[in-house]
Amino acid sequence: MGAQLMEPGLELYLVQILNRAATQPFAWGRNDCNTLALTWVDHLCGTHYLGTVLNSYCCAKSAIQYAQSMPRWCNGLSELGWHEIPRNEARQGDLAVVEDERFDRVHIVTGRHVVSVDETLNFVRLEIDALPGARFWSFA
Repeated sequence: MGAQLMEPGLELYLVQILNRAATQPFAWGRNDCNTLALTWVDHLCGTHYLGTVLNSYCCAKSAIQYAQSMPRWCNGLSELGWHEIPRNEARQGDLAVVEDERFDRVHIVTGRHVVSVDETLNFVRLEIDALPGARFWSFA
């Protein structure tokens, strides 16, 4: 989304998926950082990755195994036309990817915060600077 303002319909959809994620408990393969971000990516890019991932893993161990069989988030975003941007340029709807040797954690940018779904905290809202090693991506 980058430096541009988000279209009202797109912003409404983002609010809807975030509200849905916030009102459901964390569940591997159903309501986690991966499925939340894929819902947003599919909507923006016209892809159908969520349907492939949904219910494909059910615990941390199977999530790690599944993630290791798939492309890394940053590679996939680049292939879909997303562009890596500096942290200070991140805007509503951009993605923040925190890479780990086991799997990537993905957060959606909402102003100066990022939101995600986490196995220990459920719905998470953090200051954007709370992710020091994150790489930021924009679809614009």
